[in-house]
This record gives sequence, C-alpha cells and structure tokens, in this order.
Amino acid sequence: MYRHRPKDPLFRSIDSNDGKGNDYSLLLRDATFRIPFVLPPNVTVDERDDNVYQDAQGRTVVVLRRAVPSVRNITFEDHLMYDGRENADLAHQAIAAVQTHNEPGRLPTQREAEAMSAFQRTLFTSRQLERYAEGGPPPELPHGSTPAQRRGRRFFEQRNAPDGLCAMCHSGPLLNTTNVFNPIEGPNRRIAGNFSSELNANGYPAYTFHFEMPDHTVRTIRSPDPGRTIITGDPCIDDPAACTINPGSTASIFKIPTLWGVSNTAPYFHDNSAKTLEEMMVHYQRFFHITAVGLQNPDFEIDDQEASDIIAFLKLL
Repeated sequence: MYRHRPKDPLFRSIDSNDGKGNDYSLLLRDATFRIPFVLPPNVTVDERDDNVYQDAQGRTVVVLRRAVPSVRNITFEDHLMYDGRENADLAHQAIAAVQTHNEPGRLPTQREAEAMSAFQRTLFTSRQLERYAEGGPPPELPHGSTPAQRRGRRFFEQRNAPDGLCAMCHSGPLLNTTNVFNPIEGPNRRIAGNFSSELNANGYPAYTFHFEMPDHTVRTIRSPDPGRTIITGDPCIDDPAACTINPGSTASIFKIPTLWGVSNTAPYFHDNSAKTLEEMMVHYQRFFHITAVGLQNPDFEIDDQEASDIIAFLKLL
C-alpha cells in the first residue's frame, strides 16, 4: 500500500520511525504505532531522543511502539490495552485513543464512544464464547483429534510442569489468568512477564528507567518497553515476582491475552515481534529455557516436537 499510496491516512508522520515522517520502515515491517506515555512522577529515564522529551507541562514523555490489540472477545476484558491502563471502560478507551493518537478534527461524543463500545462487544471468535458472554457455560478445551493435538493439549491442563506449562499463565475460562502451579507469579494474575521486551526481537531502542519505590529505594530496568510499570510507577504491584526475582531491578510486564481464536490474531505480543505461531513458539522456547536455568528445573524446557504439538493444539482454539 505504501508504495502505491504513500499519502494514505495510515501513513502519518506521528507513526513514522522518528515521528517526523522521514521513515516508515517499522510501521511497514511490524505494524506498530507510536504511543506517548507520560511517566509517573517517581519514574525517570536517562536518555533523550525523538522518543523521549518534556511536554509543555514539564512532564517527561516516552513514546513507545505498540501493536494494536485484537478486539475479538473484548467484552470479557477488564484490562484493556497491552498494559491494562483502560481497565474495562471501552467507551473511555475509544475517546482516549482518538485524543492521544488519532489527531482528530473533533473528539467522539460520549454517545458515539458508547456506540463503538457496544459494537465491539458483539465481536467473538466463536459461538461458544458468545454463549458464555450471554450467561452460558464457560468454554472447554478441545480434546483434539490427532496425536499432535492431544499431546499439545496437556500443556494447557491444570498440572505441574512439564504438563500444564502453558496453563501456568493461560488458565481460567478465557485462558488469560495465572494458576496455582505458576512458581513465579502465583495464581489469579492478569499481568505477567514473558521476556518479550527483554529479548527485544524487533531490535527497538532500549531506555534506562529508574523507579523510586515507596521506601525510597530505586529499581532500574533497561528496556524498549517496561509495559505496565510505566503506568503504575510501581513494578511490584501487579507482578511482585518482577521485583523478587530481580533484586534492585524489575521486569517488563504486560497483560496476559486470551488464547481463544489465537490462530487468527497474528502477529503476537505487545510489539508484534512474533509474526506467526511458529515464531511465537521459538520465543517461548527461549523464555522457558531462561526459566529452566533460573529455577534449575529442566521440566521448563520445550523441545521442537513439543513446540510443534502446542501449535497444533493452539489452532483448535
């Protein structure tokens, strides 16, 4: 499209690499957009460039590249956006998105925002999910009809590693909540880390963030996107493990997405760094290898056959 229609409204300077319209390679390669975040007062960043600046009120603004989350099954979502900053208020999210990013001639009215919200709540990946939203029974994991699908299913069952490895973060009716077998985050959490920022497959610029904690200690992280932590200013609130496993530092943490309909929602992660299910599994093989080494537990390793089986099962969801 860019080659034939470079003046299309999709290609605005605000989403170019530098925000000035000089290069759109990241938008074209990753389909990520520049989203500005005002840092909480207890958070500072060392660097200054086109993505880090002071606004008219003297506040520090950091511009991060983010993907656009899927709106399918969004009626269940109580953590809108990859960092959960909009909670469950779809109407407010619609207005905020236009206000902060879309350069509007005018803002949507409340009635228009509520109409957009109502429409989005009709979008589902399956009739089973739609019935659940209407008060029906929760969706059940498919059993699978091939050996690979059935082998892949065991990674989503409520068990300890190596069985149930995926279910540690993808449990509950929406497959988006940690469970009791998660040895790091613990159960019932919607926010967790998966090293998508730390591994930084897209090669985005990293920044050095400092968080002054309530006890006046300072935690530091170097990351292309700290996720939820630059919303709350406290990396220990939503995922205490991000602090306990990294003394003096923290981890980048994001909302755990639902896996229902996942085969139709590529690319994956907050930065679209995994373009296919296969690339997503390569990432998780790296992530769980790091986890296995850290926990000194080889049960967290995923070999190539297991990765293939997980993909076979994911395509059923």
